[in-house]
Order: sequence, then C-alpha cells, then structure tokens
Amino acid sequence: MSHESMPCILICDLKSLIPFQKPSVCAVVSIINGELKKKQQRKSCLQRQKTPTDREGGGNPEWNHVMNFDIRSLVNDCTHLFLGFDLYCEGVIYGNNSIGEVRVPLKDLIGEFSGVVARFLRYQIRTSDRKPNGVLSFSYKLKGTTSNNKCITVTSSPEVKSSSSAEAKIQNCSEKVEYPRIEEADEQSSPAGICYPSLEYVNCPMPGFYSPPPPNYSYYNKGTEAYNYNYKTRSLPPVYYHPGAWYGMESAGYRMTSFWILVIALLAFASTIIAAEKSPKIERISGSAGDVLEDDPVGRLKVYIYELPSKYNKKLLQKDPRCLTHMFAAEIFMHRFLLSSPVRTLNPEEADWFYTPIYPTCDLTPTGLPLPFKSPRMMRSAIQLISSNWPYWNRTEGADHFFVVPHDFGACFHYQEEKAIERGILPLLQRATLVQTFGQRNHVCLNEGSITIPPYAPPQKMQAHQIPPDTPRSIFVYFRGLFYDVNNDPEGGYYARGARAAVWENFKNNPLFDISTDHPTTYYEDMQRAIFCLCPLGWAPWSPRLVEAVVFGCIPIIIADDIVLPFADAIPWEEIGVFVAEKDVPKLDTILTSIPPEVILRKQRLLANPSMKRAMLFPQPAQPGDAFHQILNGLARKLPHDKSTYLKPNEKILNWTAGPVGDLKPW
Repeated sequence: MSHESMPCILICDLKSLIPFQKPSVCAVVSIINGELKKKQQRKSCLQRQKTPTDREGGGNPEWNHVMNFDIRSLVNDCTHLFLGFDLYCEGVIYGNNSIGEVRVPLKDLIGEFSGVVARFLRYQIRTSDRKPNGVLSFSYKLKGTTSNNKCITVTSSPEVKSSSSAEAKIQNCSEKVEYPRIEEADEQSSPAGICYPSLEYVNCPMPGFYSPPPPNYSYYNKGTEAYNYNYKTRSLPPVYYHPGAWYGMESAGYRMTSFWILVIALLAFASTIIAAEKSPKIERISGSAGDVLEDDPVGRLKVYIYELPSKYNKKLLQKDPRCLTHMFAAEIFMHRFLLSSPVRTLNPEEADWFYTPIYPTCDLTPTGLPLPFKSPRMMRSAIQLISSNWPYWNRTEGADHFFVVPHDFGACFHYQEEKAIERGILPLLQRATLVQTFGQRNHVCLNEGSITIPPYAPPQKMQAHQIPPDTPRSIFVYFRGLFYDVNNDPEGGYYARGARAAVWENFKNNPLFDISTDHPTTYYEDMQRAIFCLCPLGWAPWSPRLVEAVVFGCIPIIIADDIVLPFADAIPWEEIGVFVAEKDVPKLDTILTSIPPEVILRKQRLLANPSMKRAMLFPQPAQPGDAFHQILNGLARKLPHDKSTYLKPNEKILNWTAGPVGDLKPW
C-alpha cells in the first residue's frame, strides 16, 4: 500500500529531572533491534538521530525538528525492530543523564498507518528500572514510491498535513541522513522486545460504542475558536476545529485538521498540572458548605456514654488488635474520642444523645476480613442490656441514641448486597441514628437521617508516606485493587455490579491507566503522583480509596451509582470529584480527557485545602474539624429532637421478635 509522509511531533512531560540544574533536554531517536540487549542495541543501531536541545521547556520540552528514517530495506522483515526514543538531560555539572526511554514496534507504525492523515501517538516514558517517568507525544507519517520503498518522517512541527486522497502518491526518500552520536550512561539491560503501548487509541472510538459529540463547554464552539494549552508560555492561543471533526477522536475513519493540536493539549496537559504550579494554590470552599465544614460542635450538644461490660468492646480488641487498623475501625476510635471529649456528660438527664460503645465488626477471619454474622446478636444483647438497666432507651425506643455501624452495608450486617437487602436493617435499630460508612440513595440499608462517614484510614501511616507537594503528577489514572472476586464471583458480573471488570477489560492495555491488582509498597506515593484516582464500588459502594484520594490530592473518580458520600452537607463532592455512571465505564478515557484544564486545576486547589483532608480522617489525638467533629456536627444539626422522638406512655413501636431466627439467639 502506498503512503504519504507524516510529520511527527515530539512533546514531553517529564516526571523527574536532575536536581540543582536548569533542565536542558534532548531526545535521541533510533531504529534498533529489539532482540539484542541494550548495550548491543546502541552499538548496532541501524539509524540514529538527535533532536536539538530544548533549554527553555523544563519538564515539558518540545523540539521543532524533522527527522527522516529510510526504512526501504527494513520493511520486509521488521518484526524485531523498534523506533527507540532515549531522553537525556544535558548539564555542565552532571553531564548527560538519562531520563527514560520509549520503544515503539516499527511493524505497528507501518501497519497501522492509514495513508490518509498523520497519526498522533502518546507513550509512557520508562526509566531503566521500568518506572513511569512521564509521557512522550509525537506524530509520524510514511512516504515512498513503492510498498517496499518507504520512509518515516519524524518532526516536532505542530502542523499536520493530511492527504487529499485515500491512496497518496509515494515520494522517494533517498536523501542521506547523518546520525550524530552522544555519550550515554550505561543502563540496566531490559528484556528483548519490551515496548510501551501507545496512548493514541484513547482518542479513537472504542469498539462497541459510539463516541459522543463534543461536550458543550462554554469555551467550545464547533467550527469556530477554541483554546489550546501552550506548554512554553502556559497561555491559551486560539486554534480552530474542523467542522466535521468529532471531539477526542483520531484518524480511524474521521477527517481531522489542526484540531489534533487540542488533543495533544488535553492528553499531555493532564500530566503537567502539578508541574505548572510548584506550590499548589488552596481554595476555600465557598458558601454554607465551607462554614459547615469548619463548625465547632462543642457547646451545641451533650452525649452520654453507656458503661457496658468489656465483652462488648475492650475484650474484643484485646483478643484481636488487628481491629485497630482495618477500614471499619471508626467504631473503636469514636469510642475513645468520646471518652475524653468536652461534649461528654456524666449526667444522662442533661444528655441530647446516648451512645452505646459496641464493636460489632471486631470479629476477624485469619486473613483479616470482618465477619458480620455475630453482629446482630451482639447488638441485640447490648440493647437488651441498656433497656433493662437505664430508662432512656424505653422512653424513645432508641430515637435519641446513635450507633456506629461501619459494616459494608451498615446495620444490614452482610457484605453481599443481595443478602444485606434480604436482611434489612436490624429491627431494633430502626429508630436510632446510624453512623455508617454505607450510603446509597433509596436503599433499604440506609435510613433517612443516618450520618454517612468515611472509612477508617490510618493517619500516621499516610503521613509517613507524604512526598514533597511540588512532585509532578505524571500518572494520569491510578488504581490498585481487585477487578474480579474469583472466590465469590469469578465472572465479575455481580461483584462491583461489573464496573471493575469493565475497567479492566477496557483499559488494561491503555498506558493512560496505571491499573493493577498488585498493591506495591509505594501505593501512597503513587497516588500522590496521579491526577485521577479510580474509586469504584466493590461489594459496597464505598472504599478507603475515597479517603486516600482526598488526603493525597488525587481527584477521585467516583464510580458507584446513587452513592451517598461522607459528610455530603459539608464536603462539595461535585466540585472536587468526577462522577461516572457505571454504564459509562467503557467511555472513561473519553470522559477524563475531555475535562478542561481549568476545571482540573480548581479541583486540585480545593483538594489542597487542609480542612478537606482533616474531615476525612480519624486522627489520634483528635483535631478540630476532623471526622470525629464532623460526626458531632451532624448530630448537633439534628437537634432539638422532634416531639415524635418521645413515646407516649405504654406506647411500643419496635418488634423485639422480628428478624431472622438466627438473630434471636443469645450472644
């Protein structure tokens, strides 16, 4: 098949550079044999060229430089050949230092070129130890006179020349090219054939669904002016859309003109947001939400704590100290907080609320998973105890009592939704205020008036993994966790309602998505290097990732239909997160790359607000505005109690014999 030449643009976002130097970055581009080890590749590279050194771009270098590679003799047998990009930082003090590399199969470049329009590609840069270190963007085109007389043209010019016909005439590429060499640091060998998959298809229609037309953002008018982020000046010069081009699509059946420049901005800029602002600005939450978040509950309510036998709390913890660190530990730390809180009263007659200190989730399997099966009997036993020893439960049947129930589905006490729905909330808790991690609208396991809280995440551990705030965010989308629960749901259709399985199947090979089931020791650090963090539902809609994302300033991508988020009256989740419907998971790449840069920047400024982070944590000791205080704020806002809270003499509402037979057994 004949081809026309294609310009190839080189644009970089680099994750880390050499300290104490103004970075001057160059790229060495060569055709190499992937079957050879790295040292042998350099010695025997078939063709090699170097870009000029960009001394102004810093962590986002650009090279306006055209490179031509003669591949006439390579076309017939190129399965083992790669177009290699090696990036270096030139400096007087340290000399040439390797930044990272990209390896692109030559066969793919040739085979996937349509001959109609220039192809724009994005690849993740990897260091010698295979760690991500930024993103390289480039375009390329083929030209020649016969199918075996072809030439690759590589350029950093931002102009794309598209062919006027499906089969362009082939031009001869006989010009001799000199390939200057540079001194290179010796790097660790990498396995033969390693390459980094392209990000190019992110902008193409995904198989199986029709890519939507452009979002109607205020700055976008189809066929008129739009704005493109400029890496050099950090300004927004006007570019123009082709009237027939779809937003976010590449050349698979669609004609595009200079609109491709905006695609570069949307994809590449996303990984440079933090680098653009070395010290991220902080934005206060506006309006009543910000005031509510900073409320002080002291003086607004009084809480009486029942003194229960230690078998309901302390002995359970002594038996298994792991309960202090699992995601349901809020029940333990809330008890400890209230014992020394200024809202505590020792006089039950003046109390606004009554608290029963019980640890129903502190019953763990050998692998550390909480078992909810004894929880209903434990809860019934505790309620029977307080109702027979104090008069306060009986006068309201629990309407002025609150319980911390951080199970997957709260007081439904089961980790599988179908069985939790079948069980329903424990009948004796129907009038009580439930403080729970589970929240989903129109769900039998969420009573009106419940307070939704974040799951427990260890504050000290998270603090120990903090990295400098000016660290560039070079990961576009990050996730670590299960995609399939092979033991309980091997097909993935029931677990997470299929959403996690859809993430894996659609994006496991997409380098924009750093997703895996592995849980590395650098998990917290990696989240701080990411722009977006996936927070999909699992067995329940919530997970600790929501807390981790907010604390580490990673924009949470919330995939859980109808979820009720923690402290929703105080935290503006719509402004700091991105909500994606479960059915739209296959379009996740298009959705995220379509978010305007200014929207991303504002979300990051809000996430940088310390009050936002404090509200998601249960620190020891407690701090003003933390999750403990947000719970008290929620209780204070429910005061004064309505008249319906108190029962008439001899009035009974709750049915003590209702519920599964197993729940009625003594604990």
